[in-house]
Formats: sequence, structure tokens, C-alpha cells
Amino acid sequence: MKSLRSLFFYMPLLLLLSVDSGSQDIGLWLRITLLAAAGVVGSVLTRKHGSKGLSLIGFLILLLFLPLLKLDSVSAGSELLGYGARIALLFTWVHLSAVLFRKEKSDGILALATGAQAALLIAAFSILPSLVEAYKASNIYLANGPLFTHKNYAAASLLLLVPLALNAREEGLLGLWLQRISVGLAILCILLLRTRGVWLGAFVMTAIAVAYYAFKGNAQRRTVGLISLGVISIGIVVAIFASGSEKIFNSDTIQSRLHYWNASWEMFMDQPVTGVGGGQWKIEYPGTGLKGTNESVMSGQTSILRPHNDLLWMLSETGIAGALLFIALLVLGFRQTIKHERGLFFALTIVGFAVYGFGEFPLERATLLLPLATALGFAAAHTKPSIKTRPIAGVILASIAGLFTVYVGQNRVQGERAAQDCLDGYMSGNVRSMQINAQKAQNVCFEMDIYNNPMAYFEGLSHMRTPNGQIPSDTKINQAEAAFNQALEIHPNHILTLNQLAAVKRYNSSIGEAIDLYERVIEIAPRNGNAAIQLMELYRVKGDVYSSLNAMKMFATKDLQWYWRNMNTKNYQPRGQTEGQRMQMLDAYRKSSVTTLKLFAGINNPRPAAKSLHRDLQGKNPGEMWQIWLNWRQN
Repeated sequence: MKSLRSLFFYMPLLLLLSVDSGSQDIGLWLRITLLAAAGVVGSVLTRKHGSKGLSLIGFLILLLFLPLLKLDSVSAGSELLGYGARIALLFTWVHLSAVLFRKEKSDGILALATGAQAALLIAAFSILPSLVEAYKASNIYLANGPLFTHKNYAAASLLLLVPLALNAREEGLLGLWLQRISVGLAILCILLLRTRGVWLGAFVMTAIAVAYYAFKGNAQRRTVGLISLGVISIGIVVAIFASGSEKIFNSDTIQSRLHYWNASWEMFMDQPVTGVGGGQWKIEYPGTGLKGTNESVMSGQTSILRPHNDLLWMLSETGIAGALLFIALLVLGFRQTIKHERGLFFALTIVGFAVYGFGEFPLERATLLLPLATALGFAAAHTKPSIKTRPIAGVILASIAGLFTVYVGQNRVQGERAAQDCLDGYMSGNVRSMQINAQKAQNVCFEMDIYNNPMAYFEGLSHMRTPNGQIPSDTKINQAEAAFNQALEIHPNHILTLNQLAAVKRYNSSIGEAIDLYERVIEIAPRNGNAAIQLMELYRVKGDVYSSLNAMKMFATKDLQWYWRNMNTKNYQPRGQTEGQRMQMLDAYRKSSVTTLKLFAGINNPRPAAKSLHRDLQGKNPGEMWQIWLNWRQN
């Protein structure tokens, strides 16, 4: 096949199959790095076919590099470089795609379609076994397969490859059935993976296709589009009913998303011109306060890394200019592709990216950036240059951008691998491995793992861990304090580091500083149990019983009821590690609370608001005191 001679055929396959099992995310930065490297090589090899100028699309992408000017003023410079690497990748592949479309014309479209069809087959067959297991276990989040870290990424990747696969097919029955089977399996997986944003994207893409063919007067394709729209709608309904007890439209999830979006707006309003800086949303978000999110987030157990909306992501991180440039890029790309004879399916790719990006973050993923860059490249290929240059200028710019992405990506891949080894050491209790790999992971392009933890945090933690629970030496405490302070320079709102640095201050008898740090934790994460318990104890040490009582109120009443109910259940056994840790935390809370209640019961002249509690505690034993406190909280 002639398609085998085109780079377009191989890129979807190479991108999909690039998996790094040693990294924390099996394909994120490896795919970005390989895609950038291929973009540089391709740009050099096709240098004779370059455009005599820079398209408006290319110019808009270059303007998105402006946030890099904030490199010296952001907390995590490595994350800003990561943002820049993604934009650079987009520019490189828009340039290369435009060159390939000019050079190969319809042959390039066919090669891309055939490669997309092959990629869909590989992706679908990798996902289907995990889908079977997920439905058996009634846990759809098990359905990611070996090529993706999450089922949403899998569904979105399929969604954006489908229009590329539909754009052309090889001659004969083989080409016909390759297209039908690959697209059919992809749609089946999309429906079964139950990703709302992908469903919405598929519906909108199909509706636009129907409207397009109706406008063009193509009754046959309009009818096919309407049938497809009906199949998708029925499939979504069936998938919803097939979900059983699992909630697809979860009000808690929607409420959390609204909280992320509101925080994004606050960041934008705080810095409307420049934004907080590329890659800095996940650092700034905890500082806006986590009250109103779910319990896991409010306690600090779960870190939120993105606002789940690419437009708000750009608005909060790059300011009004960045957001408008992003919108203009998508609108211009759609306009230029939809009006071209062979451009409908490229336009639908841009639509799918935009719709999915309303509730997720396709800008982050290489498997989603490639279809977008290819579609924008098609638009650029059929747009007159806005800035006249020599053809070699575009090659140089694309090569520099691609090499920049390779540099950042390669450093992040190495950092992720070391971070995974560090995490393994943390989980296994291998302090030496944790320390060595925490130091090894850090470089100019990698300072935090994919869970938003600064690697310096693990370095500090390694100094605090001692055999048999012994108190660390003064040297170790000083080393830990230095590491934790370094971690807070990278991520000032990192809850785990704030907790650990407060513990260091306790060791140093700096009670006031420790209290301030724990209060900062509670300000960010109002359900953080460790900080609340520590505040209860530290305020008792200071003789401030009322502040200790206030710290007791930081635990939710429903958590206390859950704990007491299980404590009074015969032969109760925690279900899983998470529930066991929750029970241990609440058990420590109960014991510390009783100590505070004893002190409170012994004071004279209690405050009017607490007189009834003080009266009820008189002459009671510790168990009765706890029950009185629980009843008092309920009332």
C-alpha cells in the first residue's frame, strides 16, 4: 500500500504503542517526547516542501509561548516548562502536518485514515478484555487496558481517532471492512466506557455532520448521519441502564467540578492579564480553599491537578490573552477545515477536542494533541501565509520547538521513573531507596510527581523515618526541615509537607510555629484529621482548652457517628486499608478528645456557650465523656 510510505500512517500507531511501564504515568511524557522527536525528523526531511510563510494558525500557537516569560516568578518552574513543551509540540506537528498535506495531498489523507483505523483496532482490542472484567466487577474504572492509565483517556483517544479513520479508506473490500470494523469497535468501546464528555462529543460531532450534509444537499450521507445519531443516542441510553448501581451522572462529581471552575475564575480574577502561570493551577488550587469539595479532597488525601475544563485552565494559567488565543485557534481551525472539500472530518476532530475539553483536559495528553495538531495542520495547509518568510524559517522554528519538547520530555521521563522508584521505597519502608530516588528524580524539568507531591517532600520524609519509631537526631531533623522548606518553595500549598514541617517544629519545641502550620493546613483542608488532632494536643500544651475544643469540632459529626457505630459492632473488621486508616485516625481523635474534655471539665467559670457541656461532663468517666461529646455534637 502507498500509505505505508507516509509518516502519517505510522504516527497514530507509534503514539499508541509507546508505553513506559517504569514511569508513574505509562505513556504521558514518553509519547510527547517521541512525537516531538518524530516531528523534528519529519520537518527536516520535508524541508523542501515548506511554506513560504507562517500561517495565522502557526502564529497564534507561537503567541501561546508568552507565558514562559513568567518562568522566574512562578513556584514550580518545571511545570511551566511542561506547559511550554506541550505548546511547542503542538506547533511542531501543526507545521509538519501542513507540509505533509501539501506534499502528499489526498495520499496523505488516505495514509492518515489507514493509520487511524489500525490504531483503533489495536486500542479497541486492548480495551475490550478489561471492559469485560470491569463489568464483572461492577467497577468501570478497571476498563483502561494496557495502553492507557484511565478509561476516560482511552475513550477520548478513540473519539478523536474516529473522524480521521472515516476520512478515507483503502480500495477494495479489505479497505471497506477495515474501516467499518475499526470504527464500529471504537464506537462500541466508547459507549461501554461510559465517559460523559466523550458521549457528548460524539453526539455533537455527529449532529454537526448531519447539519453539514443537509446544508450541502447530500441526502444519502445526511440519512447515514441521522442513523448514526440514533444509534449513538440509543447506545448511550442502554449503557446508562447497564451501569446498574454505578452512577454515571453523580451530583457529587458535578458539585466538585463547579468548585474547580469557581477556583479557576478566582485565579483569573486575581491575575487577569498573565494568569497564575502555565502548569501552576494545581499548585494554586489548594490555596483557594477546599471546603465544598468531597471528603477525600477536603481531608487532603486526594490532590486535584486540573480544573477539568481546558478553557478555564488556559484562562486561569495564561490570563485573558491566552484564553482568547486558545479560542481563536480552535475557531479558526474549524472555520478553515469545514469550508474545504475534504475538511469535514478534520473539523469534527477539532469539535470533539473542544467539547471533550469542556469537562476534561485533552490539552495534557499526546494521544489527544496529535489528532488536534493534525487537523490544525490541515487548516494551515489550506491557509495563505500571514507572515512571509523563507521555507527554511518554518523548519527552523518547528525543529527548535520540537527539540525543546524532547529536552523537557526526556528529563520528565527520567524524573518519573526515579519518582516511581521513590514511591516504591516509600510504600515498602525502604528509607534509603526513597531518599536516593527522591534526589535522583529532581531536575530543572521535574520537581513534582504526577500526584502533585514535590520530590523534596519525600527527601525530607526519609530523614524523619527512623528504626523502631525513635526520635530523629538533630542532624536528621535539620536536614528534614531544609528539604520540607524546599518542597514548600515548589508547592507552597502542599498539605503533606505543611504537616511534616509542623512536626519538625514540634521536635524543635517551636510550638507557636507548629500551630501556625497546622492552622494553615486546616485553612486549606478543613477535614485534615492529622492537623486537627495535633492542634488539639498543642493547644492543650499551651493551656488553651477552648482552642483545643474548637479543634475537636473540625471532625465531621457523620464521621464520629460512623466510628462509634462500628466500634459498638461485634466483630467489626475494616473493609480495606483506607477504612482501616480512617478507623485509626478516629480512634486517635477519641483518645485525644477525652483528654481535652477532662481538662475542660476541671476548669472553673466556663464560657456561657459551653456551660451545658461543662455541667454534663462533671463526675463522668472517659467513656461517658466521649458519649456526651458525641451527643452534644449531634444536637
